[in-house]
Amino acid sequence: MTVFPLYQATLEALKNMNLKVDDIEENGKNYQIAVRTKDLHIIIDLIEIGIKISKMRVEAQEGGLFSMDTNEEMAREIIKETALVLEARGHFHS
Repeated sequence: MTVFPLYQATLEALKNMNLKVDDIEENGKNYQIAVRTKDLHIIIDLIEIGIKISKMRVEAQEGGLFSMDTNEEMAREIIKETALVLEARGHFHS
């Protein structure tokens, strides 16, 4: 899958989770989505590897940008919710 359906699904998943997007950067075919909550700074990288392959990397840090504490549970939940949106739209993932 190209990265754009993954990008759209990620935005919908974040909305479903009541997480507000702080910033979006587009670099060619790739996207970086920043989300900030009271307790977390989340960076989501969406990378197109090939015409049918995209990669999603989620990093959720507690306490802000320079904190070393990660919140793996939130990162997994964002990936899971995005996968559910993709599945509902008829896209397959692995």
